Amino acid sequence: MAELAARYDVHPNLIANWKKKARQKVLAGFSGKQERDEVSREAEIKELRAKIRRARHRAGFFIQGLRSLSRGRRVAMVDRDHARVSIARQCCLVSIARSSFYYEGKGETR
Repeated sequence: MAELAARYDVHPNLIANWKKKARQKVLAGFSGKQERDEVSREAEIKELRAKIRRARHRAGFFIQGLRSLSRGRRVAMVDRDHARVSIARQCCLVSIARSSFYYEGKGETR
C-alpha cells in the first residue's frame, strides 16, 4: 500500500478504505445482499414519491385558498422583516410577482 500511496500521491489510509469498501461490495454481490438492498431502496423511493404527492396535494389546497383572496390581502401577508423566509419566497408562496410587490403606483399626471 505504501508503494501505491507514493505512486499516486494519496494517503495510505485512503487506499485501505477503498480496499475495504471494494471487498464489502464484492462479498455483497455474491451473497445476494446487493439485490436485497436494491429492493429495499426501490420501496423507499416509492414511499418518498407517495409523500411528495401528498405534500403537493396539500400545497395545492393552500394555493387554491390563497388565490381566492384579493391581491391586496395577499400582498399584506408578505412580511418584510421575516427572519427565515425571504420576500421572494413569500411572494412565490402567495402567488404574486415579486416585482409587483415592490411597485408603487405613480398616480395621475397632468
